[in-house]
Amino acid sequence: MELVQSIDPSPWPRAAAWDDDTTPALDRLRTACRRMEHVAARPFTGEARIFHRVIAIIHEICDALVEAEAAGVAPAELRAIVAGAREIHSQSPFIKRLQEWPRGYPGDFETIERLWQAENQAPPGTLGHAFESYALSAAIAQQHRNKVAFQAASIREAMAGGQACRLLSIGCGSCPDLRSVLDQTTATSAFVLCDSDPDALAGSRAALASIARQCEFVHGMVPRVLRRVRGSAPFDLVVAGGLFDYLSDRFIVRTLSELWHDMLAPGGRILFTNIGRGNPFRVWLEYLADWRLIERSEDDLIALCRDAQISVPPILVRDATGLSIVATLRRPSA
Repeated sequence: MELVQSIDPSPWPRAAAWDDDTTPALDRLRTACRRMEHVAARPFTGEARIFHRVIAIIHEICDALVEAEAAGVAPAELRAIVAGAREIHSQSPFIKRLQEWPRGYPGDFETIERLWQAENQAPPGTLGHAFESYALSAAIAQQHRNKVAFQAASIREAMAGGQACRLLSIGCGSCPDLRSVLDQTTATSAFVLCDSDPDALAGSRAALASIARQCEFVHGMVPRVLRRVRGSAPFDLVVAGGLFDYLSDRFIVRTLSELWHDMLAPGGRILFTNIGRGNPFRVWLEYLADWRLIERSEDDLIALCRDAQISVPPILVRDATGLSIVATLRRPSA
């Protein structure tokens, strides 16, 4: 029997506070959540079929969430409606981590490491495996891997021809970009790696053991941590991958200003990224997981650089998914 035939099509009771704009969206949202609950209660076999059914219902829920938000429904009410669907999502170990953030802050290095490695840890053939496969293969996950690859290519380019590079990485996490080019690092290069989580730095130290003598590991929050690394400047390359997704405009302006005016070598580059405004995965991240990112447009990033009194405009490109903006600021050589 087709799944849609097992769902009671009768409308949900209308609450007095709902108007004609919000009722259809909430009806659709409740129906989509019931479909997900039905799948969880009566799972069927076939890994491909489970995967596609899960994705179809996730997209139904997200579409209804977007419509309900546009109609003015409060986020708290929407979270209450999707609570059951959110709990079903937690059958994926990775998504459960996004809901709970066991290290106490979003975007922690262990989560980002799992996102980068993209290894499904749920039992094959289960609903949790389908959810985890979606979370790790969706464009919102791929954009992160694309950013890491772009950062790694920039580090490799800075050392091309055997030249020395002084790298500063802020919010370095587990350093997947530097680890990607570990066998191509030059012996005269130096790497200053900053993060607010001491365990991230400890993990990076272990992973980068072969070049540990060239690395300086600095614990601290941005932008205050910049004071502690001024003595290692000037830098040929500064990388801030994903960090600005969590920082206010004020902190970004302060960070960019200090880096550009006080810490960047002639001909040096600052590379930073930001999730683009209009990210279609936002409602899934916020309501079914608990991952809030500060979205910005290209115009927003240009304005931040202008406010930081940077004399050249950033070079802006989108990653292959179109979800993430990669910005490069290059200081003139002379």
